[in-house]
Amino acid sequence: MNTDGNISSPRGRYMRIIGLDLRMMDRTVGKTLQPGWYPFGDYPEPKNGYVNLSPLSKRILGLYRTKTTLPNINVSCIVGRNGSGKSSLLDIMYRILNNLSYKLVSEKDTPIKPELQYAYGVHADLYYESDGKLYAITCDEEQMTFYRESHQGVMKPILISSGHFDEILSKFFYTIGINYSIYAFNKYDYKSYEPNEFIDGEWLDGVFHKNDGYLAPLTLVPFRENGIIDVRRENNLAQQRITALSILGMSKHKQFPTGYYPKTLSYKINLNYKVEKLERFIKSNPQFNAEMLKSIIHQLESKWEKHVGDKLEELYIENSDEYQLVLFYLAYKTLKICLTYNDYFEILDVNKLKQICDSGSDAFTEYQQKFLPEIAEKIIKKVREHPDDHITLKIFQCLHFINKGDSQLKGKIEVKDFIQQYQPKTYDDVVKHLYPPFFETDILFRRVRGHKLRSTDSSWNEMMNDSQFNLSKMSSGEKQMLYAMSYVLYHLKNLQSVNADNYRVPYHHINLVFDEAELYYHPDYQRRFVSMLIESLHWAKIDRRKIRSINILIATHSPFVLTDILTEHTLYLKEGKRQIVKEQTFGGNYYDMLRTSFFFDKTAIGDVSAKAVRKWIKDKNETGQTPEQEIMNMVGDPFVARYLENTEDDVQD
Repeated sequence: MNTDGNISSPRGRYMRIIGLDLRMMDRTVGKTLQPGWYPFGDYPEPKNGYVNLSPLSKRILGLYRTKTTLPNINVSCIVGRNGSGKSSLLDIMYRILNNLSYKLVSEKDTPIKPELQYAYGVHADLYYESDGKLYAITCDEEQMTFYRESHQGVMKPILISSGHFDEILSKFFYTIGINYSIYAFNKYDYKSYEPNEFIDGEWLDGVFHKNDGYLAPLTLVPFRENGIIDVRRENNLAQQRITALSILGMSKHKQFPTGYYPKTLSYKINLNYKVEKLERFIKSNPQFNAEMLKSIIHQLESKWEKHVGDKLEELYIENSDEYQLVLFYLAYKTLKICLTYNDYFEILDVNKLKQICDSGSDAFTEYQQKFLPEIAEKIIKKVREHPDDHITLKIFQCLHFINKGDSQLKGKIEVKDFIQQYQPKTYDDVVKHLYPPFFETDILFRRVRGHKLRSTDSSWNEMMNDSQFNLSKMSSGEKQMLYAMSYVLYHLKNLQSVNADNYRVPYHHINLVFDEAELYYHPDYQRRFVSMLIESLHWAKIDRRKIRSINILIATHSPFVLTDILTEHTLYLKEGKRQIVKEQTFGGNYYDMLRTSFFFDKTAIGDVSAKAVRKWIKDKNETGQTPEQEIMNMVGDPFVARYLENTEDDVQD
């Protein structure tokens, strides 16, 4: 048996994005990019629609799959100056994925029709490899074709339609695109007025609002409304994710975020929650009469009370504001699930409900009396039968809260006590025992100084004098790392909980895309970015039976990020064209990479200092005199300083 670490692994259990083949496009879509082949690595150009690939070697796969519990991981990079086309190339990929989703999902016979919209103006092909086979998606305006490798060198076309939904998506990948730039994904920047008036950014709204339970294989984060990120909403959602992840990390003697450990959870019930949530819920469902929605919620409250009323009375006085708030949350969340997910949508028969709503109050009264009680019971029964589904997670969080009784209502809990009491093994284990969203919660972190968490006792007792921080007090760079990583882990957790049903297929391969990955990061965070991501994936305990591989694609300006990426897995862009760079980047010198990989052909110092030094050198050459000591003290480069001190040398620029 050949055990050489360099041997190629058979083309098999991994996915990688090979590249994009661009044709002439409207400048609104292509921007500075020229027609041609843009591979995310050292891959040959397609010939007759086929790319001749070599399998990844075991050594390359082993660079990033640092633990045997991890799925296969491939990492690629796009580098180049501002305006070279990095984000434009990713946008074209997103457009193709959106259009494929539109054609597959919009025609599929589902109770809930997604809000996806077609992205016009694309003339390009996307190539990827999955489970040892090459695939391609060609897109020329509305004409799209899906190709699958039938045998080496031969690509078989498959009609993109709902009839081939399972056939296409069963070997497909789910893309999570992350870009925190405030200028990214602004739909108003995507509008073309000439020559193609159909090119616009409305398709972005469909991606951001689809909320389809991971049906269509694309999501972009963070959420934007008309190009705007709601920072308050992001902070609230991020706090929920980070709280769960930090507690899970500590239970595994890990740090999330690195350098901190969670100390105390505090919480306070928000009695305004019902009014705020109900008002927003009614506004977001204008197809229904407000009184009808309230009536359905009331019916669900009554049904839930039969299931949990006795235990709930141990927490709160019957019919108190707190008691009613808990029942409202269970009912509201149940109805929201019914209006969002196909299986529950069918039980409630929402389409019939819309017809009844249009028919008037008498029709709804009859429906409410004859049918709604039984329907509400069926819905609750289905919810209770799925305790491990991400769809029902928040409901079971509330049920756990009720079942724990009044021992928890103290206003705060030490995280070490939380871990010892509940022994969480997964993210969902933590979430189920946290406080429901009608509580305002906060988490206190301690900074770890030079220590690793080895055991629960030593970690909790060893650092009692270190600084304390709430999440809101952390730096922007620390928040950025936490928000991005927590988004990834949250979606991966949800994706591996998806099972095949009448409407969805589970995705076994994930495509993580980080655009402008270095935003807000100190160089040390940039240097550790890939490592922190992989470490987070490791202790999140991804089920390799569910998620077999992860492709990571990073667009960056940072040599500190690039030093963890192989040259043969990097696409170099300059002025909208692919460039060939031979110098190896993996473990490379930062300055050498600035010069070769980022086409940094200017001086190695700032423009202001460069102009000043040139003037001082010129003055010295003309007068023959050493500059004043004040000037000499300003010069940071010892090489330049020596020349300025030496009156006999004539120094040129």
